[in-house]
Amino acid sequence: MKVSFSFALTMLGSGVAAIVHGVLPFCFVKTGSTNITNLYKRMVAHRDSRVG
Repeated sequence: MKVSFSFALTMLGSGVAAIVHGVLPFCFVKTGSTNITNLYKRMVAHRDSRVG
């Protein structure tokens, strides 16, 4: 459950940053994409090789 909450909080923060970026384009230019890339890397690194 700890991992799912950390993913959720990161995505929530990225969403807020994207909304602010929509209003103020000079703020949070790479925050959302950087966070999503990092989440993907974490997900792939911890993928269970027995599944799929």
